[in-house]
Amino acid sequence: MRKKGFALIAVIILILFVGMAILGSTQFIGNRFKGFDTWLRVSRARYNAQAGIYYAVYQYRNSGTTFASGTTVNIDANNSFRFTSVGGGSSGAASSLVINATASSTGGTGNRDLLGITLQNTSASPITIASMNITWNNTRSLNQVVINGVTVFTGTVVSPGGNVNITNTTIPASTTRPLTRLRFSGNMTGTTITIQCVMTDATSTSVCTVLPTPVTTCTTPGGNLTITSTGKTANSGLYKTIQATYIASTGNISAYQEINTSVP
Repeated sequence: MRKKGFALIAVIILILFVGMAILGSTQFIGNRFKGFDTWLRVSRARYNAQAGIYYAVYQYRNSGTTFASGTTVNIDANNSFRFTSVGGGSSGAASSLVINATASSTGGTGNRDLLGITLQNTSASPITIASMNITWNNTRSLNQVVINGVTVFTGTVVSPGGNVNITNTTIPASTTRPLTRLRFSGNMTGTTITIQCVMTDATSTSVCTVLPTPVTTCTTPGGNLTITSTGKTANSGLYKTIQATYIASTGNISAYQEINTSVP
């Protein structure tokens, strides 16, 4: 009887040991799978954040497009990236101003108005235009400048143009304002017109040819674009945020780093 009793105890101990071993192995395998799933989600979030950086650079280089804070772009149903404000600034206010003439045209009575141009502030701070250098290659004179519906200059600037001392015009952060019109004394069809903006901090934009050929977006060489992108996946609180600086003058990305802040 004693031998049978010892045998039963031994069997019970063995069963408990095997059960604990199996339970431990199951938990270990489960934890490994959970760990792998977390690693996979973090990796996908990082790749999504990287996609945001390169998407922002591509849009800026090809069309001058930048993104306001909180802009979200969906890659697919499960993956997305979200921007904080994307804007320039290390070369002064001028580096943040984009002159977009992709829709420029002449119009108004006798085609004496230059229309269809926008002025975009790509930075997270307001910028102010103090004057504009405007040139053209016919004998007309410039009589009026209107920005965002507000007349900022009236008078007479004779050909071939030059500095036009406009009323200081502020463009808020991450905002686009229309250059409503430049009004000349006569028909400007086929004329070559250039615009350069001078800011209150004394920095100047590049000279931008706005007519006769549209499809022109002008940015200022030397300006830097600061980009912050947060990548996320669906049904997950995990995220990765990458901040980078794009140098417009060289076309290179510098100061590329991960930061521990989610884009709001």
